[in-house]
Amino acid sequence: MTDHYDPLVSRDVTIRREQQRNLKTSQQKKMEFRQVNRDANSFNQSIAETNDHDTRDTLSKVRESKVILSHELIRIHGTYTTTKK
Repeated sequence: MTDHYDPLVSRDVTIRREQQRNLKTSQQKKMEFRQVNRDANSFNQSIAETNDHDTRDTLSKVRESKVILSHELIRIHGTYTTTKK
């Protein structure tokens, strides 16, 4: 005779545990899928950005701009440590 104790649980508890187990399994699979595809997605996103003509034109206009921000404003927003003009 074995001496282990298995308590009886209601059907609702069993269903809830099974749903939690299924949810955890599906979340794990989704996480693994995202992790596997992360490099490919990053590459595809960078390729898509280089083909976006509107963004490229806007960035070229920003680079041509002669507008300079004041040092006080830059210090307030925290970018002064990286620019230090």
